[in-house]
Amino acid sequence: MAENKFKSYLKRRQPFGGTLDRPFVVDMIGDSDLPDPETLEELKTYINQRSPDGTGALEAAEYIWGLYDEERGNA
Repeated sequence: MAENKFKSYLKRRQPFGGTLDRPFVVDMIGDSDLPDPETLEELKTYINQRSPDGTGALEAAEYIWGLYDEERGNA
């Protein structure tokens, strides 16, 4: 099975520090169905399908994705 690069990033990079970030990171690391998203939109779509009222998760996802993109050289 291929490595989930986003999940590996979350494990390696935590803690992120924000109050919304910790629950999001813990939830995503523990999610065995988490895809390996290539874009923020893919991640947001997954979060919305999983938890339609995931406003806090979406905010945390946007913040953390920005850091992830910077590390990947996409910022």
